[in-house]
Amino acid sequence: MLRFPPLRQAAKRYKQFMRKTIITLITSLTSLTLWSQNGTKNEFKLECYSPIMTPSMRQYFNDEWILTPSNNYSRKYYSIGFSASYSRQIKEIKIGYRFGLVLRKGEESNNYDYYSGNIYYVDEVFKYSQKHYLNSLYLSHEEELNKISIHFTFEIPFIYYGQGTNNYYNRTYSNNNTTNEILTDYTIIDKQKIGSGYSTGFGLNIGLAFNITNSMKIGVDLCDYLLYTSFKKTSEIYHYEKSTTYFNSPPYEQTEESISTVINNYSQISFSRLVPRLYYSIKL
Repeated sequence: MLRFPPLRQAAKRYKQFMRKTIITLITSLTSLTLWSQNGTKNEFKLECYSPIMTPSMRQYFNDEWILTPSNNYSRKYYSIGFSASYSRQIKEIKIGYRFGLVLRKGEESNNYDYYSGNIYYVDEVFKYSQKHYLNSLYLSHEEELNKISIHFTFEIPFIYYGQGTNNYYNRTYSNNNTTNEILTDYTIIDKQKIGSGYSTGFGLNIGLAFNITNSMKIGVDLCDYLLYTSFKKTSEIYHYEKSTTYFNSPPYEQTEESISTVINNYSQISFSRLVPRLYYSIKL
């Protein structure tokens, strides 16, 4: 079993950093709340949003199909974020804090056959899962137009992309055309633990809301972010192969097993893809 002391130390430093960040955010909002006395409003939001990612994050967090579809291909996939936010209106500006969690999970399966001297049957499965954690501060200005309100927001996010897992299974075997006995049986198993990373920068968004009552509304935001993204944590890859041939008696079996690590060195500055966000809010 492999152990990675630097990875544990990095995780510990990240937890300390996040603890200090949250304490700073709470202290700042509390100070602003105490400082403001008149004409203030509290607003709470429950939100549903698309993950904040840059298009070139490559294999780290890919929404595309992994397996090559056949007639028996199936795919189950969801990637959705849930967040809550609190803001305090001070004169014409709302100052707020948002935290959120993204759940990403995908499962693809495929089975098909092909002929190459004998009939070969292929069964393959790919599974993926990962979580994102969002913390952000934002400033917002809102204009009311009867039952409709429009707001413009400037946001400073910090997104932590948790460790992702990729699991791939492939079994390919062949049968005798006459007796239907198995001739060869080949299995591949790959298990990857992809190192975590983060993004930070700033974002601008525009939102439109419908006022249900004077204190409740539902709305939608469209957000875009300019982000610095970094992945420098170690990834672990487990690989297993098993090959069995039944031409001889007893059958000949060969296995191969390995564990390797990859040190990621990926960073960039780029715009995110457009992020829609639906929300329900209440003012107190």
